[in-house]
Parts: sequence; structure tokens; C-alpha cells
Amino acid sequence: MVRSVDTFFINGESFINYCSDSDFNYTIYIGQKCKVLRNGKCFIGTLYEVDSNKNTFSIKQNNGEIIEINCVDVEEIFSEEEIGTIIGG
Repeated sequence: MVRSVDTFFINGESFINYCSDSDFNYTIYIGQKCKVLRNGKCFIGTLYEVDSNKNTFSIKQNNGEIIEINCVDVEEIFSEEEIGTIIGG
């Protein structure tokens, strides 16, 4: 499970930072792939938009649908790096 998910806008760059249960910190930048579990549903796509004022982010799925997610609703999140590790073994 994920401990915390936060959105940031620093020096003109928007991104998500999160901490896993094993105390690893990960960062996902706009344009990078990610996998998010929210309310028991899994969303896979590309980080599309980050709103640090509302603490939300959007994922653009492969079918073009854009899903807005509030950070407090995230049950689990995986960065492109983690997805590759999981798939690659």
C-alpha cells in the first residue's frame, strides 16, 4: 500500500511524489506512465495533469479517457519504474 501521495508544482514543473509502505519515495512526472488503484478500480495510463492547489491529478488512459483522481482516494500507485520491475520480474 501507499503511505502518502502529494502533488507539486515547482519551477514550472508539475509532478506527483509518493511514499510506499517500504519507505521508498517515487516521483512521477507528466508524460510518464503509471498505474493507480482508486475505490477498488485500476487505472493505467499516462500522467496528464497535476493540480497542486486541489491535490488532484489526471491520468490519460490508452483509450483517450481522462480520469481525475484526488490524492486522498489513492489506495495504491505504481510508477513506470515500478511497473517495469513488476512485469520484468
